[in-house]
Amino acid sequence: MDAPMKMRTGGWLWMGLFVLLVAGCDTTETNEDPSLIGTWEIVKVEDNQGDRTAVLKASGDLKVQFTQTEYTITFDAVDPSKDQTVRGNYSANDPDNLRLQVSFGGLNIPVTVGYAFTREGDLRLTIGDTIFNLIFGTDYSGDVRLTFRKV
Repeated sequence: MDAPMKMRTGGWLWMGLFVLLVAGCDTTETNEDPSLIGTWEIVKVEDNQGDRTAVLKASGDLKVQFTQTEYTITFDAVDPSKDQTVRGNYSANDPDNLRLQVSFGGLNIPVTVGYAFTREGDLRLTIGDTIFNLIFGTDYSGDVRLTFRKV
């Protein structure tokens, strides 16, 4: 059974995750993948240890909404004092990657996150464990795969 995730920064854990996943690089670029547009809810989290969804769901509910150039991430935490909302721009001009410019701790960090659509139409975002664990204080192993379903 998975142990609850350790968080270094409380509610910032989930917001940091999604800032990494969907923060924008360049507000002047045109996004080429209209399939991203809409609201997506997290349905699965996996790493080399297997399915970690129950750990995430025990902390709250995560959604992301994409428009043509902007995103909104909402983390509805079990503890309402940890609810978070983040808005910004994103770029999806590469058919396999979202190009991100992440603002974290006053620094702008370039990050590339893999993305693909499953046969079922779900959105899968993939990020390496090193940066994921560094920022979020988690113990994931290997690529972290986050699957979202359009609502």
